[in-house]
Amino acid sequence: MKKAKTWKSKLDKLQLAHCKDMGFRTLTQIRQSVMHQETMEFPCWCCVSIGRTLGIEFTLTTFHKCCGVTRASSPAILTITLEQAKQLAHGTTIYHATNKNADGSPQRWRVNGKAALWKTAPELVRVPIKHGLHRYGYLTEDNLNQFTLTEGV
Repeated sequence: MKKAKTWKSKLDKLQLAHCKDMGFRTLTQIRQSVMHQETMEFPCWCCVSIGRTLGIEFTLTTFHKCCGVTRASSPAILTITLEQAKQLAHGTTIYHATNKNADGSPQRWRVNGKAALWKTAPELVRVPIKHGLHRYGYLTEDNLNQFTLTEGV
């Protein structure tokens, strides 16, 4: 008889550590945090990947808050557009609009591969990005508003 997979066995080490940092010990806690979406902000890429892995549906405009990541609210911040994201080349540095390094400078992320585009869905884009030595993620149409091409934020 095959043992059923638990929700924790579906997540990788980084995602499990993120759940622990957020105080989520059970799948019910994660689902309840999603149900109370009226007070929530846009998520970091890790929360989105956890939701997708566990099959938890988010609406486009509301996600659960995490890591202090909030939507870019200042009009001076010019976030990446869909067309710019499609043109990003391998090795290009992009900057997080709200997350800062210890010295106060914006987090630097580097494009780590080729942008995935779909002919049947031109409004979608998926660009692999990397931060530091062990943090990987994707720049998608859902989180474009969290990144900018210029450091002057």
